[in-house]
Amino acid sequence: MSEAATTEQGAARSRRGRAAPAGRGGAAPGREAGRPRYHAFDALRGLAMFLVVGLHAALGYLRRDIPGVLWCVRDAPTLPAFDWFCWWAMGVSNPLYFTIAGFFAVLLYDSRGFQGFLANRARRVAIPFVIGVFTVLPACMGAWIFGWLVSGRCTWRQAIRLRFRDPVIRAERFGTGHLWFLEYLIVMLLAYGVARWWIARRGGDRTPFHRLASLVLGSPWRPVLLAVPTTAVLWIGRQRVGIDAALDRHNSFLIDPVKMLHHASFFVVG
Repeated sequence: MSEAATTEQGAARSRRGRAAPAGRGGAAPGREAGRPRYHAFDALRGLAMFLVVGLHAALGYLRRDIPGVLWCVRDAPTLPAFDWFCWWAMGVSNPLYFTIAGFFAVLLYDSRGFQGFLANRARRVAIPFVIGVFTVLPACMGAWIFGWLVSGRCTWRQAIRLRFRDPVIRAERFGTGHLWFLEYLIVMLLAYGVARWWIARRGGDRTPFHRLASLVLGSPWRPVLLAVPTTAVLWIGRQRVGIDAALDRHNSFLIDPVKMLHHASFFVVG
């Protein structure tokens, strides 16, 4: 989930590359004077990182299982405070990450253009995701199976064959796991890049969507205007899978359209 960090670094690196080298009496080579650093986003990203780390540390002490979160161990003692923290952190951290990723995607596209944007995102997001599928996911599966063996949720025979009797394990054993964020982000970045390219090809930089977004974000009623569609998406997700899209962690390689719509709304606002 550190994609927001890599997005900002990519945009910053591009800005530095566009700056003219300075002589001995000027600024350091590769530095561009007058470019502010977004300290507020640094703080938000750091907060989100702490939330995610704390969330995963607390998952082993929950009293009540989170639907779709197939955790490998459950330790004692359990406290309701861990449940409250996990639910809250899950609902807050990902909107922060997607909003930050959307903000820096704009800077990156503006500085590099369509081809440079796609090349950078392929190198920094898509390729690491593919590598992670063949390295991180098998390692996670090994750790999970060990936890299920220790806790008595499966046998060695089931583990070797990857065919489990536990219905929860059977339903959630294959998917992108911890890499789900990158999978969804890749789709958003690709859609954004193609949309920007298409708008530029038509010879315009403003669309009805831009005008609507400016109107909503500039309105004093924006908290309500943004909350209404978000609430509707959360309600639809709850009707479909029994849990809203903000907290849905069902493991799958397939993109869930309602979950994508919810997370993409924060990317678009960013």
